[in-house]
Amino acid sequence: MTLAYCDHPMHQEHAEWGHPENPQRLDAVMRVLEEQGTLARLKEVAATPASREQLERVHTPEYISLLERAAQRGGGHLDVDTYLTARSYDAACLAAGGLLNVMAAVLQGQASAGFALLRPPGHHALPYRGMGFCLFNNVAIAARAAREEFGIRRVLIV
Repeated sequence: MTLAYCDHPMHQEHAEWGHPENPQRLDAVMRVLEEQGTLARLKEVAATPASREQLERVHTPEYISLLERAAQRGGGHLDVDTYLTARSYDAACLAAGGLLNVMAAVLQGQASAGFALLRPPGHHALPYRGMGFCLFNNVAIAARAAREEFGIRRVLIV
């Protein structure tokens, strides 16, 4: 069984001091994987940004533009839990794209399974707004890509 993974240092750029969703979470996982020798046995998949087209399959163009503009202005808060920094939009595009790349590696038979250690997280966001620490819904973006790009008929999200 080949297990694919994706990570990228850009996740460090999405950080707000004192916030519970922070880079230390993924750094700790990577450190343990490396210390235990597990990382050397995994197939690394590159993180590349999700395209605007891939993002728009799940999110409204207005919402995507809002995130981009907010990041260009230096960031801020979408709600009490969900923040973005000047680099969060780029990190979120990489997080979504990294998951897409892991999914593609599995569906193309290069790996049996995979995981993406990327931030900001991506499973709570709605089509028109972020929430629950999430800017994009990477899980929904990957599910939609599996259907539209790979012809997968049914996707189960657990």
